[in-house]
Amino acid sequence: MLRLIDGSQRGMSASRATRVAVQEAVVSLEAFGGALDLEVLAGRWRLLYTTAADVLVLLEAEKRSFGLLTINDIYQSFDAYGAVENLIYASAPLLAPANGIAFRVNARYSRAGAKSIRLAFTDAGVSELQISDALEAAIAPALLPRTPLQMALLQGLKSLNITLPLPGAGREVGEGADGVWGAANAGAYLLSFCDQDTLVGRALTGGGLFIFSRDTKVNE
Repeated sequence: MLRLIDGSQRGMSASRATRVAVQEAVVSLEAFGGALDLEVLAGRWRLLYTTAADVLVLLEAEKRSFGLLTINDIYQSFDAYGAVENLIYASAPLLAPANGIAFRVNARYSRAGAKSIRLAFTDAGVSELQISDALEAAIAPALLPRTPLQMALLQGLKSLNITLPLPGAGREVGEGADGVWGAANAGAYLLSFCDQDTLVGRALTGGGLFIFSRDTKVNE
């Protein structure tokens, strides 16, 4: 499976034959997956491959942006207590070349079956803005004394953190029986295989296959 998706640009450039072969490999792998262990699931996972239209459209936008947009790593993070974070790092002119800005969508989840969870998205936002050296020099040239206004502007940009609630956030589903929040934006997610290294998920609401590898660069 990993050999098949290598070089597919996270699925964007995968041919129809490759997608079929990946699907067959995933089905074979899923046969070895047992019930979902939330302790094993906990951690940060880096996206390797997907067929989900809402992700592929971002990758296609990068391709058509003539270098004005770069989609860097895409992550999905879980804890063992019901929190999920979707994280997309991107860059653009005047931002740092790697991970210039982070787009986040947070959700809550609860178990819905042996291998499935329910998701309800709670809020979204942007953070971790990193401006380029050129923009910082334009705002506050290094060879000149920096005024309080210039320093405040730089600090404000670097500490940017905007979070907005999503529609339906805060309302429980099933009268609290499953602990899911946000009836208006709830969805189902089948986590059909999860071990220490690899996570395979299928979005049952909206569709799409996801293959992740565990990110070992962060503390879990």
